[in-house]
Amino acid sequence: MNKKLVVISCFIISVSALYFNLLSDRVIAQNASKATDKGTPTLKNKLLSAPQSTDGCQQCHSTSSQYFQEVNGVLSGQHANYLVKQLSDMQTQKRRLPKDFLSFHQMPTSKMKSYATYFTQQAKTTLSSNSVDNIAAGKQLYNFGNDERKIPACMACHIKNGHGIAEADIPALNGQTNAYIQQQLKNFRSGRRSNDKNNLMQNTAVRLTDQDITALAHYITTLDAR
Repeated sequence: MNKKLVVISCFIISVSALYFNLLSDRVIAQNASKATDKGTPTLKNKLLSAPQSTDGCQQCHSTSSQYFQEVNGVLSGQHANYLVKQLSDMQTQKRRLPKDFLSFHQMPTSKMKSYATYFTQQAKTTLSSNSVDNIAAGKQLYNFGNDERKIPACMACHIKNGHGIAEADIPALNGQTNAYIQQQLKNFRSGRRSNDKNNLMQNTAVRLTDQDITALAHYITTLDAR
């Protein structure tokens, strides 16, 4: 009987020791993770650490930021109402985003308007491309479209200088990046992006070839951003 009690007691002690060792390891790992986050802030931490300013947006959308990529697009000088609409559409997934980026665009309407007002007042810069052939072909499509393929002129909505029409929520294109323009046209063409009014961009983009899209992007980046 005593021998059984000893065995049972040893078993209980062993299990208890194992449990507390595991618990201790878990606490240490959690503390190490917190220390790492504090020592080397990730992009997500940086974005979420500035909820009351535009700093979070600047991390990805300012050309001077180390995290900026051309495909992110530039916000400076864009129409305020258009920016608010895009943020609203991102939150409801009318304009789809990768899941990892959804939390960065979640905010109340008042903050959307505040951010939009800030960015619409920022100066643009002309991001010119170098391909002369592409620029010529893009200029033709932008200004005149293609009647045979039923492609309307981009100029009809986005205006000759690419300023867009603020009152109609038609975005400015001048000052935008080549990669962003190409990606959005391809998104409209594939249906991945479908938050355009009356499906106008989708109906146009499905008629564009890859060569058309490249040419348009090259030309649009030459438009005067002033």
